[in-house]
Amino acid sequence: MPPGLLLALVLLGTLPAAEPPIRSTQRIALPAGETTLDAVREAFAKAGRPIAFPSDWDGKRKLTLAPTAPETAIAALDRVARAVGGRIVLEDRGNVLKLAAAAGPMNASTDGDFRTAVQEIAARLNPDTGQRTLEVTLVCHWEPSFCVVRIDGEATLTEVILDVGKTAHTAAKTKAATRDSQYLMTLRFPNVPREAKTISLKGRYAVTAAQAMQTITFDATKPMPQTLPGPLDADVSATLLPLRELPDRREAIVELTYPPSTIEFESFESALRFTRNRLTLVGSDGKPIRPLDDDLRESPNKTTLVYRFAPSKADKDRASLKAVVVTPTRFHEFPVHFDLPGVPLP
Repeated sequence: MPPGLLLALVLLGTLPAAEPPIRSTQRIALPAGETTLDAVREAFAKAGRPIAFPSDWDGKRKLTLAPTAPETAIAALDRVARAVGGRIVLEDRGNVLKLAAAAGPMNASTDGDFRTAVQEIAARLNPDTGQRTLEVTLVCHWEPSFCVVRIDGEATLTEVILDVGKTAHTAAKTKAATRDSQYLMTLRFPNVPREAKTISLKGRYAVTAAQAMQTITFDATKPMPQTLPGPLDADVSATLLPLRELPDRREAIVELTYPPSTIEFESFESALRFTRNRLTLVGSDGKPIRPLDDDLRESPNKTTLVYRFAPSKADKDRASLKAVVVTPTRFHEFPVHFDLPGVPLP
């Protein structure tokens, strides 16, 4: 035990009742024992998840991986990064994951398809009081195919350990909307002693997510409403109403039905579930026709999405028109856990 007081703070606060974590059905089977970067690249490609290495990394470079069962893409990539002394790089707002050379030790924790890593640590000193406030920014990122619409604004810490001194943290009870595959949260710790060298954080945060986006294709030439179930989640269905041809626009209206859920959205969050929905018309030439804009209409019993397109320029456009709806599977709320021991302080 290092000199001084080793203090563990158990911080009160619980998350609402949550479902078991959802998991991606895609798994990566990495080669065990001594292998090469080329073999690792091949394993990812075989699973349909090609990855990029730095151009100056030799594909024949050797690394050793412990045997394990097939794992999530993020967990597999994290293990490879640690084995080669590299790091995971987030691009396109977390929607693309790559490997790069690491400048220092990696402080990250993986829980299924979610990964929590320390992105930045800043120490702020008040010259009047001499008090030092520590700000630890975590980057939370996840399997890009997941549709995460909501996340806790701050993690609930179950344990904080300093190598010396005393600190505290109380999570703000807020939630934030997400549209991409990453989220930054900053945790602030007041009165951290200047002699403190490391901090260990253990905690969790809740996410509201759908396991996948699914595609439902309609024959848009039919003059009556059509209802089709989602191919990945049959309890989610979409109804396409007949297209409306107006002088200044063409309208496509979709009604979505989801199964009953225990997840509660506040009134100002009600549209979060539908921010990822998309509708595209496809003409006889196979080219997509994107909407000009869209609108959300909600009532107690159904949700209606209205997509507006430029007016049709020719009657033949309706001959073989298709409407392609992309919508999430059902939503779940569950906790993501992380354990970040011995994070060095500035």
